[in-house]
Amino acid sequence: MSMIKVEDLTFSYPASYDRIFDSVSFQIDTNWKLGFVGRNGRGKTTFLQLLMGNYPYQGTIVSSVPFDYFPYPVADQTQWTQDVLQSVCPQAQSWELLRELSCLDVDSEVLFRPFATLSKGEQTKVLLAALFLKEGHFLLIDEPTNHLDTQARDLVSAYLRRKQGFILVSHDRHFLDGCVDHILSLNRANITVQNGTFSTWLENFNRQQTFEQAQKERLQKDIARLRKAARQTSVWSDRIEEKKYGAGPVDRGYIGHKAQKMMKRAKTIEARQQQAIQAKSGLLQNWEPLESLKLSPLPCWGDRPLAVFSQVKVQYCGRDVCGPVSFALHPGERVVLDGKNGSGKS
Repeated sequence: MSMIKVEDLTFSYPASYDRIFDSVSFQIDTNWKLGFVGRNGRGKTTFLQLLMGNYPYQGTIVSSVPFDYFPYPVADQTQWTQDVLQSVCPQAQSWELLRELSCLDVDSEVLFRPFATLSKGEQTKVLLAALFLKEGHFLLIDEPTNHLDTQARDLVSAYLRRKQGFILVSHDRHFLDGCVDHILSLNRANITVQNGTFSTWLENFNRQQTFEQAQKERLQKDIARLRKAARQTSVWSDRIEEKKYGAGPVDRGYIGHKAQKMMKRAKTIEARQQQAIQAKSGLLQNWEPLESLKLSPLPCWGDRPLAVFSQVKVQYCGRDVCGPVSFALHPGERVVLDGKNGSGKS
């Protein structure tokens, strides 16, 4: 077992005043299947690039294992897939590669086709297979589901469940639940590492937010009550002060003592009020407000279709990918384009 340690990590992009990471510290085990979650723009891909050493940063990142990044860039996609995978993992034996491809339900015939003729989903599968054959490496997987259909997502999730030693970025909750055993979460105010699936993490996160919301409401009531008490104390103090300098003989010593007690009480109320305000400010720092999605309708087209496809056939390198397709798309319609990986959707 070895650890990846991040200590006092601070990073911001050049010419930007906003820090993506500010004195961040945590550590993860290289045997974990780690799900990496957080809102868009929070810095997930940036952190993976920092692990790869692609950006300068402050602080330290210590790791005993080398990192590989997915999606893996293929410079020459006209090469046969077999040659591409051999360049990714030169030490892998042919039988090992065939074993991995069978686990991902990829036909071995793809090895003898140009890499460019593979669908995006097939490219995802074969590259993941090759990268996991690089023994002793820790894999950084950034959004692998972009080109996977439902069946392929389940296959890849099951495949990753049998592996270890990776960080997986994905917005697909079902996909994450199927293959991770820890969650690294980039929150608004901090970074947390938790044992379990995404659903476990989300349940704990929501429970914490519900608790903090109740605490906030209680503190708001306390603050309102203390402010009211402070106003009453101020009024009473003013009245006592008026008596001290009123007409006729008065016991100024007694009145001064009473005014001093009122002043002490006022300071106690003020201190309690400031403590409540400070405690309230520490709550709900990781709450993620959701903005409503606004869609603007297209200008009125009447009955005219927006697009018409008539006997459209797709080919790659002289090979038919999908047969003749004919359909029309009209305003207001919502169309799903469905099909297995490699059937020609892209």
